[in-house]
Order: sequence, then C-alpha cells, then structure tokens
Amino acid sequence: MKRSLLTIVTIFTIVGSIAVAVPRQNKNVGILYETWFNRYASFTSVYPNFPAINLPMWWATPSLGRYRSDSSSVINTHATQLYNAGVDFIVIDISNNNIRSSDLWSGTIALLDAYRNRTQPKPKIVFLSSYASNGTTNDLQQLYDLVYRVYPASLFFYVKSKPLLLVSGESGCATLISGLSASARFECKDTIGNDT
Repeated sequence: MKRSLLTIVTIFTIVGSIAVAVPRQNKNVGILYETWFNRYASFTSVYPNFPAINLPMWWATPSLGRYRSDSSSVINTHATQLYNAGVDFIVIDISNNNIRSSDLWSGTIALLDAYRNRTQPKPKIVFLSSYASNGTTNDLQQLYDLVYRVYPASLFFYVKSKPLLLVSGESGCATLISGLSASARFECKDTIGNDT
C-alpha cells in the first residue's frame, strides 16, 4: 500500500482540484483505447446479473453511463482525462479487421473527427494492426488512405519522422510490410503479449 501511494504521489502533482501528470524525460506513455462500444451499447446486463449465453455484459455502469464510442462528449472527456493523466498516445486496435466493419470503424472516425476539431490538449493517436488477420495488407493501405491522407499529421504519434504503427506478434512488422511501400510510410514496431 505504501509503495502504491508513493508511486501515485510521484507521478501526479495536484494543482487545485485537478491532477496533472508530472513531465517525464525520454519516456512516452501509451494506453489501449477501444472504439467498438457502439456494437454493445444496447446491452443492459450488469454484473452479477448475467445475460443470456454468449451475450456481452457490463461489469459495472461506466461513470459516463452506457455510452457509444462515437459520442463526441465521451471522446472529449476521455481525451481530457487521459491527457491530464500524462498519457502521450492512445492505441486504437484495428487488429480484428475493424476497418472493414462500419459499426466498429464508426467509433474510430468519430474519435478522429473529434480530435481534429478539439482545441484543448489531447493524446496523440497510434494504430495497432495484426499481420495474422486475413487481408491486413489491404487494411494497412485502407488505413493510410482513410486516415493518414485525410486527417492532419498533428493528430498522430511520430517516431523517426513517421507515424508509429504497432503490429501484434513477434516479427509482425516484417511479415506485414514486406513488399509494401508501408515501410516508407510508417515506423513499424512489433508488440508481444497481445496476440491471442
């Protein structure tokens, strides 16, 4: 308990009633941010009241209520909370071919639109893809065409002057971008531990 409290005090400085992260040297903090809640917004079961078999449920009612990922007020509230917590970038998961499903992709477009219109500080954006998904090579081109050609570069987190692209699995980057011009467009980094 003492260690946890010490860590929290070390990371955050209280300014009035708002917690603001202390700047870090040579470190960046990212957090996975899912944009597919539209699909599940209509489900009402809350633990411990289990829904019918194989239907999703809420573990508790979220502090912002049961929301959709395309809600600009939720997106802006999250952006403020994450920025104030010291999160440098959010990672949007498209590893399950989300880019091909309008109800899954709509939350991502809503987030990009809200971030483009937002004047207050916000975390940058990174995408997580998967080399194992069927057709991910096409998804990567579609991501580039629908996102990086349309939205301002200032929204994205850059490494070595290119937008960062995370790919799940060991050697995922080499598999995903071999033979593509993607290596010239993205700084690709493998992630391990989330490729289930």
